[in-house]
Amino acid sequence: MVTLENAVTNAIQSDADGGDEVLYGRAGLLWGLLNFQALRKKQRENGSATEYVDREDLVAGLVGKIIDAGRRGRKKYQEATDQRADKVLMWEWHGKMYLGAYVPPVLSPKVSLTDPECTVRPVS
Repeated sequence: MVTLENAVTNAIQSDADGGDEVLYGRAGLLWGLLNFQALRKKQRENGSATEYVDREDLVAGLVGKIIDAGRRGRKKYQEATDQRADKVLMWEWHGKMYLGAYVPPVLSPKVSLTDPECTVRPVS
């Protein structure tokens, strides 16, 4: 499981854009990590768990990176097209910009399409 932690840590430390898709990017790694943690929970309940500590900081770090990449993508899209897209997240994939992305169920479709800071800002 050290390999999984290393992969997640490397994905969190990387600032490269274009690596957030499910197939072979951060979202796919997040999906795998969440599935692994669900399996670990079942193993603990059955008493067959091996030595491994769930690291919620890894999940939070990946989610943060995916959202940050969506914000950078939005900015890049706005600069390239001169169109406003204040509350959306956009990701680049194979040289094209995409609104939203498939992100594991831990993130709702609204979060995967909308900047969380815009949706959860308190009203005064």
